[in-house]
Amino acid sequence: QVFYSATDVWLKEWVNIEEANSAAVVAARNSSDMPSPDFTALPNNVFHLTREQCVMMYAALIVTCAVFTWNKLVVFYNTCIRASARLHDHMFRGVTNAPMWFFHHNPSGRILNRFSKDI
Repeated sequence: QVFYSATDVWLKEWVNIEEANSAAVVAARNSSDMPSPDFTALPNNVFHLTREQCVMMYAALIVTCAVFTWNKLVVFYNTCIRASARLHDHMFRGVTNAPMWFFHHNPSGRILNRFSKDI
């Protein structure tokens, strides 16, 4: 979640840098004695980043979010598989250790359906 928030914060900062760049370009066009300003020399651009560096930073944050999302998915999948196997083992142990009256009161189809629904 931290990287998703960092992506949003970075996007906000990048938009602020681009707005300042656009305003500086318009001011330079209206002025007759100033050349067009350097993108890295803007007051809002504290780290003196170029547009390409901003894109690379955003791409790195997106890739990091994708990697962490994939890791979260793999951990969740493995947890579910382990829980399912453990549930199956407990159920199987319970059925194999059940007394004979359990099988007289519960048809085999119901027992098999319970196993297939819970896995």
